[in-house]
Amino acid sequence: MTDIAACGKGEDKAGEAYWTGLWKDRPLPKSVLHDDPIISEHFTRAWKALFKQALEGVPAGSTLLEIGCSGSPWLPYCHHAHGLRVRGLDYSEIGCEQARAVLARDKAPGEVVCADFFAPPPELRGSHDAVISIGVVEHFTDTAGCLRAFAEFLRPGGVMLTIIPNLSGLLGMLQKRLNRPVYDLHVILNREKLAAAHRDAGLTVVSCEYFMFANSGVLVPCGPKDRPSRRWLMQRFQNRLGGMTEFLWAREERGWRLPPNVFTSPYVVCVARKPAPAA
Repeated sequence: MTDIAACGKGEDKAGEAYWTGLWKDRPLPKSVLHDDPIISEHFTRAWKALFKQALEGVPAGSTLLEIGCSGSPWLPYCHHAHGLRVRGLDYSEIGCEQARAVLARDKAPGEVVCADFFAPPPELRGSHDAVISIGVVEHFTDTAGCLRAFAEFLRPGGVMLTIIPNLSGLLGMLQKRLNRPVYDLHVILNREKLAAAHRDAGLTVVSCEYFMFANSGVLVPCGPKDRPSRRWLMQRFQNRLGGMTEFLWAREERGWRLPPNVFTSPYVVCVARKPAPAA
């Protein structure tokens, strides 16, 4: 098994204090267990389809770990929809408390461990059939080293689903212009770079693609220290973007083909597998 300490992890551009400050005053996310036909839930339906595709071949009863699980609604979803035994890992205690609260609210059994994924409890390594992360790896300057640490949690043949924001296109341009401090917390990764980092981590890439045509909710246009007048202005701007996003979602619901692409897509998604050891 790889010595993670020897791999190096690069700089954590956000850090535990940032995430704790972000999560401490945030309400629990809405449950994603129930299907709602309204247009604003187009996002949730798209993500459910993504999970169904990525986890195809992972049988019920398998173990799934979400790294960076703060307040995640997807742990209970993976339990109820896919029959998986779920576990979360995060280094923010407040984030872990929120993840536990979501599991309890959605009546899903699961364990949440507060630890650094570079130095986890030893029994967590090599004990999962699937590992997912949403908005984690792009905060570490050594992307491959971060993914290599994730792979340590997988059994041979296990699947890894990595989701990051696509800041290499329009949303990145807006984020950089409107709120540079948040932009600077990210390593900018396009599809090719994310796939290459998985390969450098020793994983076999199944697919690496841009995901969805649009979602302005990825944008963080202002910070907590901004003046009230600017926060009001940015909220109006984001509301307008949200209206445009829902207009596009409504067209997709009616059968328009709006292809994911490097410029407008809000996410990059990579599905990879941990190779089995050579005989």
